[in-house]
Amino acid sequence: MTLTPINEFKWTNDYSYHRTLTCKNHPTARYSTKNPYDRSIHIITLPEGPVERGPNGDCKCPFTDMVVIEEESANH
Repeated sequence: MTLTPINEFKWTNDYSYHRTLTCKNHPTARYSTKNPYDRSIHIITLPEGPVERGPNGDCKCPFTDMVVIEEESANH
């Protein structure tokens, strides 16, 4: 599995598929987005364990701690 930092991933304007994300500090969490700079990030699986959580139950880590899980992303 390849984990690419969200700010190093080559984002495109191809919105035909979602990319799978996780937090590098909470790898049990899963998020989905077509492009986090142009579109929303959707929570798929909340992080497990004792985590400082935001109002939606996700971790409070900074956006830059997100990584793209390339093998789990749906490619066309």
